[in-house]
Amino acid sequence: MANARIIDPLWPLHFFEHISAELRHQIAFHPKSHRRAHHHRVSHHHGTVKHRGNIHHHSHAHQHPETLVHAPSPHNLYKQMALQPDAVAVPIAMSGADVEDASEKVYKSVMKNKDVLNSKDVEDTGHGNYGCAWAVNEVVKQALGHPVGGGKSTYNMYRALKDGAGTLVGPEKISHGMVIISPTIGQNHGHVGLLGDNQLVYSNSSKTGFFTQNYTVEKWRDHYVKKGLKVFFFKLNH
Repeated sequence: MANARIIDPLWPLHFFEHISAELRHQIAFHPKSHRRAHHHRVSHHHGTVKHRGNIHHHSHAHQHPETLVHAPSPHNLYKQMALQPDAVAVPIAMSGADVEDASEKVYKSVMKNKDVLNSKDVEDTGHGNYGCAWAVNEVVKQALGHPVGGGKSTYNMYRALKDGAGTLVGPEKISHGMVIISPTIGQNHGHVGLLGDNQLVYSNSSKTGFFTQNYTVEKWRDHYVKKGLKVFFFKLNH
């Protein structure tokens, strides 16, 4: 059971590709019956077996060698497949509306809000000086219908991302629409932004209050690592 893997609910469409030979045998003809199907027509009725019009009597206790092996019910077959260590999960087909993931939606919102969204007049941002978390939440909310979380705090946003709003990824797997964040620690102020193409970073500008392209990943890491802060990348979940 420990080695069992999750099976796609659409398994009936694919199970012949993945089930073991033993299970295939259970739902196929007995080997002899398969080879000689054109010579025999087999049926059980009150203990009688017919062979091309010839009648032979057999007791119910004796199973004729040409009898078909009964296939397990779909429910039992599913259970057996799920318990196979070598069972393979099959990807579920997605509709066109589902193919576009959260990162793509967020990236479109980044481009839409670039040099437009402004935090200068937003309460509790110090006239835009501390508007980075607010700006990211606003861009994401427009894309996904909900913010990342954490309000106007980079530390609280980082906690929200770790608690399920996002999935931590390594720097080698980053792509546009993902979050880059260096959480504030005490009085050591951090920052948060969103990734674009070519490792460009879009975030709130403390000087102008605009959400704009103001870093690259390399410059971000150089700046905040020197400040003693860590750099994290998150792919947003739906």
